[in-house]
Amino acid sequence: PEKTRWLLKVNHGGRSLEETVARSHLNNVVLSVGLLSLLALAMGLVVMNTRRQMSLAREQLYFTAGVSHELRTPLSVIQSAADNLKDGTVTGGDHVRRYGTVISQEVRRLDTMIGNVLQFTHSASAARPHYGATVDMADIIDRTLQRCAPLLEHRDMVVALEPDLPHVPGDATALASAVTNLITNAAHYLAAGNWIRIEAGTGTDAGRSDRLYIRVSNPVDGAPDPHPERLFEPFYRGQRALDAAMPGTGIGLAVTRTVVEQHGGAVTVDTSQRGIITFTLSLPIHDETTHTAR
Repeated sequence: PEKTRWLLKVNHGGRSLEETVARSHLNNVVLSVGLLSLLALAMGLVVMNTRRQMSLAREQLYFTAGVSHELRTPLSVIQSAADNLKDGTVTGGDHVRRYGTVISQEVRRLDTMIGNVLQFTHSASAARPHYGATVDMADIIDRTLQRCAPLLEHRDMVVALEPDLPHVPGDATALASAVTNLITNAAHYLAAGNWIRIEAGTGTDAGRSDRLYIRVSNPVDGAPDPHPERLFEPFYRGQRALDAAMPGTGIGLAVTRTVVEQHGGAVTVDTSQRGIITFTLSLPIHDETTHTAR
């Protein structure tokens, strides 16, 4: 009816309009701050990833330049020695043998370098393989020392291998490459004192089965590298190598770590003993391994 009055009541949770608007404004501010924080975090991650990619690109460029330089040096030596032998510049048995020794050493150097590059490329793209054969690590160490004999000449070698070292499951070529890199690394950065100690034996790890350990120790000059664990990163050059401007590719120890980890083992570096650096390589021992007497 026209004369009837209606009363409309609006209630909003018992709060006044001012309180409701203030709370809504606060919620909007919190939401805006959260979104801005997420945006800033995303931008930070993008910048960090970009810098990481740029750093990796620089390291790869240095690696390419280093490999090219390392390949060119022995090739130049081999070419020069071959030309002298071909042209008859070198005569006499002693001189010919000396030139032959130089060529042999440089060929070994080339072979080791190319093997490292191939092993690094293969290990970086391959998953952990399954190994059915077993490897005699004592024989690997013996053959590695014979192979590195020219590099280890005039250096005091201490080789302490436990008798009856067990075999380990794995690939003999890859494990030989890992051991070779540890020994050649020690020879390259050997300080005054000229000794290298190589130990091999068995032991146990907490919660793990018996393992085979190989340790390579040598004295070093000056303070240890401030980031010893980074020595296993691809393309990383230690502080001593940079200070001495020593040539290298920076993948030898990275190859060693990758190979050892693919075999279910680990490799560590210890610089706690003053003036001495020690690399330890550990590998799991096969349960059905047969011992080889030495």
